[in-house]
Amino acid sequence: MDKPLPQTATPKDDGSLEPLMRIVLAMLGVLNLLYGCVQWVAPESGAGSIAGMDLSTSSAPNIVYLLAAAGISQVAWGVVYLYIALRERRLLYSIFLLEALKSGALLFTEYVTKPPIVPIPGRYLHMTTFVTAAAIVLLSLRQTS
Repeated sequence: MDKPLPQTATPKDDGSLEPLMRIVLAMLGVLNLLYGCVQWVAPESGAGSIAGMDLSTSSAPNIVYLLAAAGISQVAWGVVYLYIALRERRLLYSIFLLEALKSGALLFTEYVTKPPIVPIPGRYLHMTTFVTAAAIVLLSLRQTS
């Protein structure tokens, strides 16, 4: 018989991070759903109206497609985040670790390896997400030791 996976601390435990983790993850899920839907559904995927990209070039359809594909991915992440926040507490730590790594890689790419010519819309949200996810991971590690 399989042993059940350990649960994170329950909300009634003193000093538990779980309520905060669930709220933050639900907020990230909703934001990902909203932003993803805009990129996926908007006719030009927000490339011109939000990001201010020049869509008069021959590569404009490729840019619009890539942003729409990124939007589909964001919608999927939003659904996963909401599911974990609402139903799968045991995955909270893992998903925040993944979010911290993902956000860190995004920021490293944005500011070090492949900086864009114009500032990326939402760059402050990327920074906030990274700091928040990393802080939650570090606090969770500290809490378990």
